[in-house]
Amino acid sequence: MAERDYVLGVHQAELERLGLQHAVWRPRALDAWRRAGFTRGMRILDVGSGPGYATFDLADVVGRDGSVIALERAPNFLAALRASKEARNVTQIEIHDMDLAQAARLPEADAAWVRWVFAFLSEPSTLLARIGAALKPGAPLVIHEYADYGTWRCFPGHEVLDRFVEAVIASWRATGGEPNIAVPLAQAMPRHGFRIRSMTPLIDVCRPSDFASNWPLSFIENNTARMAELGVITRDDAQAMRRAAANWLQAPDALMILPLVMEIIAEKV
Repeated sequence: MAERDYVLGVHQAELERLGLQHAVWRPRALDAWRRAGFTRGMRILDVGSGPGYATFDLADVVGRDGSVIALERAPNFLAALRASKEARNVTQIEIHDMDLAQAARLPEADAAWVRWVFAFLSEPSTLLARIGAALKPGAPLVIHEYADYGTWRCFPGHEVLDRFVEAVIASWRATGGEPNIAVPLAQAMPRHGFRIRSMTPLIDVCRPSDFASNWPLSFIENNTARMAELGVITRDDAQAMRRAAANWLQAPDALMILPLVMEIIAEKV
């Protein structure tokens, strides 16, 4: 995959940011998997695994008698995942070099997990249909995707950071994605053989001292540089956005509302 193919990039800084992001969201992922019925001995698809942060948690869930099928196409992410698998000697992980937008079919499985993948696809329903074809009746599917990215706001108000959010949304849409994909995805599920068990909004309000604030702040740091590289914003814009984030950190009454994510737990009919 060319570096420009993925709007957020696949460089080392992004790999590290994804690790921090997973650390923030890991408790919610584990809880969702438990409620969905992920358990020992299962064969679970990790759709768009990235460098594998969730993959290894899933491997702990399924145990040595199960398997996790990690589907990813970015060479840097695949290399990191393979290196971690070898270092940890986790034999129950299968790694597939796969372009999710082009693959005709996915490996068969007992369950599937998808986080922040559909938002970057020009034809998300096609992937949903392929996941459905790979799962047996009754198999659970857990999805975390954005429902309203525009809820991301900083208080005291920072117009510069508001422009950053607008630029992120515009950059995703310019490459064929849709950040607010969760609702249309949920609406499409019955047409692709899924019954929705639950839909849960996930949103945080954080202060500078909260661990969760590291997730949006690291994204501002990395993605301003990435958007400037792609020509979405100027380098001066990027610097102004990073300064605004630094100023927010120093405000005595600072609060940040994070983007609204929807958790969808469904099952194959």
